[in-house]
Amino acid sequence: MRHGAALKIPDVSPNGIIDMEVAGTITDASAIYNAWNPTLINRAIVNTYIDFIFILSYGCFLFTACINIAYRYDGAGKEIGKWLAAGMIIAAFFDVLENILMLRTLTGHFSKEVIASTLIFAFIKFILTATGILFIIFSLLLVVLPKEGKISIPAE
Repeated sequence: MRHGAALKIPDVSPNGIIDMEVAGTITDASAIYNAWNPTLINRAIVNTYIDFIFILSYGCFLFTACINIAYRYDGAGKEIGKWLAAGMIIAAFFDVLENILMLRTLTGHFSKEVIASTLIFAFIKFILTATGILFIIFSLLLVVLPKEGKISIPAE
């Protein structure tokens, strides 16, 4: 069984720890927290600590992919890629902040500010990483490169 699978409880946290990340209200966070027994809360805490390693890994990978792809473009594509590479660093930073706030909640300290901030940081992180991943996928679909090794997007 996967380590986080036990955190998935139908009707309370069907998406496991992600539901705690996006709880948004004290009521929702409390319902999840109360549905998880002490063993599951400890598992969620361990998962959150492990996530710090994952943040470093995905942050470096997405930054490197976006910046390397950016320099394969000319013009606007290059600038977009550079901005998205910076966005991957911001996403990783927001993920760190989100984890710090999640650890606070997982240790039983509930406040509307902490829970709302966790949701905001998670939302921004998800949007930024999804945008970076879409940029990478879109760029990989443009495999047909001109002889100069640059990707050219026709100007409108």
